[in-house]
Order: sequence, then structure tokens, then C-alpha cells
Amino acid sequence: MNNCEKPFGYNTAEKMKKTPEELRYDLGCLMADIAEGVNKEFGNEKVLNDDASVNMRQWQRKFGGEYSKEDVKSDEDMVRGKKFLFSGLSDLPAGADKDAKVAAWEKRREVSKPALLELATTAIFHKVLGEKFMVVRSATFDDYENGVDNIIINKQTGDVVCAFDEVRENAAANRKIREDEIEERTRTEEKAEKIKRKAKSGGTKIKYGFGLEAGKLIKKQITGVPMFYLSVEAAELDELLEKMDYDSEQPNAAELEVFDKLVASLESQVEMLKQEKIHPDVARNLANFEKSLIEIRETRNKF
Repeated sequence: MNNCEKPFGYNTAEKMKKTPEELRYDLGCLMADIAEGVNKEFGNEKVLNDDASVNMRQWQRKFGGEYSKEDVKSDEDMVRGKKFLFSGLSDLPAGADKDAKVAAWEKRREVSKPALLELATTAIFHKVLGEKFMVVRSATFDDYENGVDNIIINKQTGDVVCAFDEVRENAAANRKIREDEIEERTRTEEKAEKIKRKAKSGGTKIKYGFGLEAGKLIKKQITGVPMFYLSVEAAELDELLEKMDYDSEQPNAAELEVFDKLVASLESQVEMLKQEKIHPDVARNLANFEKSLIEIRETRNKF
């Protein structure tokens, strides 16, 4: 696992703290490992990009998908427009090299803590659950349009069991204690209300989704998916990134500790949604996810 060649200037001293760029490189190698494994599983078809995200262009009809080349191009253009908007570069004057400036913005964004956390949690869920579940990053369209970062598929049933909302650090971690408590409570309440609203209105749609039938990958849009949020505080993230094993397929103690906290949060969110009057499609899929949670716990207990 992780056979990436270290780039020039990479710090190989074990006791020296890695830079964000070095952490991004290591996590990128783990994503490439995930992508390689999934793509091999399905006959070397490039289902996933090297960053373990769904490859939208493979969802064209000529590759067994549901969309025309024009459909996919339109979605790629939408993502490009959102990047201009989110980067604050949409109002650049005519003639400005927007693409180059957005590329530079993306480069900075790649080494931000929210971006590193998303990759780290993807790697941890894959390490723990990879035998029974497929853990992938969503297509960029579903990330920007539908707020989906990760998709988990039960390999036995072939169903998408859940999706994760944006993973980000607790921005209040460096505030005063009182402010920190208020900020964290507010953010938690906002996230809870968001997933309740989503569940009541029909759940999450994954345009570039897929399932498994008799081991065969079926590319299709998926609706009614229960959405959950993942959250790790800034201090926990720093500790995780420092202690992660970037060269092993097996999770270490630090990774398992974070995994346990995230799964406990998912279980709590399931119980919260069960108390609400949610859309029938979401309720059905939530029941399936609750069953998968049992299998997730059993899989984790093997370590």
C-alpha cells in the first residue's frame, strides 16, 4: 500500500512535523490506493479518479451510465462556475486568467484543514470497513450541488447505505472556553436541523451514484439517501494527522479512536431521525443503514 514516490524536498525525518503539503501528499497516496483497488475490482474501468472521487465522465451512456456527453459537460461547467463563485473570483474583469487563478485557489484549498480532514476520514473508513463496504468520495458535481462528500456502499447488499455531508473542523477550537462552548453548540444544532430538513424533504440525491448487483457495478442516480454529518475538532484533527499511519492498510490506535467517535455520532443521528416524521423513502433507507451499523460495529471489532 502507498507506493508513491516521495517528491523532492519531502521531509522523511520521522520526528519532524509534516507540512500541510506533505500531509496532503500522503493522504493523496492513500486516495490513489483506494481508487486503484476499486478500479481493479471492476475490470480496470476508471470508475474513480486518482483522488478516490467518482469519475463523472464514466457515467456517460457509452460507458454504461445514464447521461449523454453533453449532460456531463454541463455538470462540469456548473462545477467550474461554483469554483469561480466560492473562490471569490467570479467578478474578475474580462481577460483575466480566471482558470489559472482558480487553480491556485484550489491548490491552497487542498491543504486546508477541512480538506485534509475529509481525506483522512475517507482513509480511516476505508481501512476499517474496506472488506465489507466500499467507501468513496462523491463526484465533484454531487459535492458542489448536493453537499455530498462521501458515499458508503454495502458490498453484500449492493446498496448505498448513507452519505456524509461536508467534513470540517470545529472553527471555534481556538476561541475562549465560553465562546467555544457556545459556538460548538450552535454549529451542532445547525447541522442537526439541516439533516432533519433533508430527511423530511426526501433525503439526498446522488446524481453520479451506483450500486452493485451480483458483483456488477450499476451506474445510476440514487435518491432518498440519508445524509449525516461528520465532525472532528481542530485539536483532534492535528493529533490524528500527526499519528496516522500513511503506509499501512490496517488502522492504528489513533485512527480507531477517531473512527469510534464518528460512528457513535452516526448512531446518535440515526436515533434523532427516528424520532422525526421523515420521508418514507428516507425512512426505508435509514432502516437499512441501521442494519449496516451493526455490521460496521462487528467489522470494527475485528481490530
